[in-house]
Formats: sequence, structure tokens, C-alpha cells
Amino acid sequence: MLSDEEKRELKAMAHDPKVREEFEMLRKAALRFGQDCPIDVYVSFLDCLPRIQAVPPLPHPFPIYTNVRL
Repeated sequence: MLSDEEKRELKAMAHDPKVREEFEMLRKAALRFGQDCPIDVYVSFLDCLPRIQAVPPLPHPFPIYTNVRL
């Protein structure tokens, strides 16, 4: 069951033209395989998308300590 906040987020996503376009592409792709794509699968896909497209962190040089005391 969705909370009120989750419902508001889904409604906000529904008004975004880019999300609507992506969902339509997903629906068409799913229909090619004879299946319809439920909204929870789409939200799960959006949830893992940043992990797929994440920019790797920039390497930082190791600091050189000249005066180290314990």
C-alpha cells in the first residue's frame, strides 16, 4: 500500500513529460513481449537507475603528512 507522500510523488511524476515519454517507451517494449509493465516495476527501475548511470567519484591524491605524532 502506498503512503500519501508516495502517491503525491507518483502524481508529480505523471505530470513530467520526460517520465511520461520514458514510461510509454517501457510500455511499448513490454508489449513486444506480450506483457504489460506495472508501475511498481517502473518505480523500481527508476530507483536503481542512478546506480547504473552514476558518475564515478573523482580520485583525490593522498595527502602527504610531514609531521605525524601519535
